[in-house]
Amino acid sequence: MPPGDDPDSLVRREGKEKFEKRIAGARDFFDYWIERSAADVDLASLGAKTRLARSLAETVSRIHDPLMRGEVVNKVSARLGVPVQDFQTLLPKQRRESLRASESRSGATAPVPRHDIAMLCLLALRDEAARDFLREQNWHETLAQVPDAEILVRILESDLRPSDAASLNAFMATLSSTDEGLVSSWLLQKVPSNAETMVEKWWLGIRQAVLRRQLDVAKDRIKLPQLSTGEVVNLQKQILDLQEQLHELSQPAGAAES
Repeated sequence: MPPGDDPDSLVRREGKEKFEKRIAGARDFFDYWIERSAADVDLASLGAKTRLARSLAETVSRIHDPLMRGEVVNKVSARLGVPVQDFQTLLPKQRRESLRASESRSGATAPVPRHDIAMLCLLALRDEAARDFLREQNWHETLAQVPDAEILVRILESDLRPSDAASLNAFMATLSSTDEGLVSSWLLQKVPSNAETMVEKWWLGIRQAVLRRQLDVAKDRIKLPQLSTGEVVNLQKQILDLQEQLHELSQPAGAAES
């Protein structure tokens, strides 16, 4: 809202259509909140950044919806230039435990993971080749840096085979009632005819997102004034390595060998 205005005065001055355009073009609340919170903070100062991170973590911990909380954690981590895992450790322990307890008591359906993770879960559960492809990747390290990927990790860690009903039943027996409902919904869905292409596409997108996040963190960190020469050199090497990995992933299949 412009200073000194409220919805009534804006509608009277600009008209209904312009007001509706303002609403349609409004920034996401959490984007606005994060930017406003960080506006007057010197993020080059480790102490100032830490104080801001703790303040933001306190508010983030009050978001009860797990999916929304994960998205906001990603936004804050990217803005501050800190790894997601490091920011999550700042969430008040008591609040984290109470949220988990309330979610457990509610018996509600488990929130569906974001679309790329959900697609990989579906493919790993239903298609043997897709599951084998994922297990051949460096999935432990990659998924550790992806919010909302816990159920996919459990699927890949298990001994289930999509073509073996007994192994699938054994895996289902290890799940909570909410996760069991989520997995059951995936088992009822139709497997895409191009499963092999799809699994490679979704995995590539996740790998690129993780590398870009790591690159952003490294670029922000190298700007800190208190770094030693050795730390700067190591960060420069890390940035070059991440840029090279991203470049290789962006090349068409087979281009690296040609």
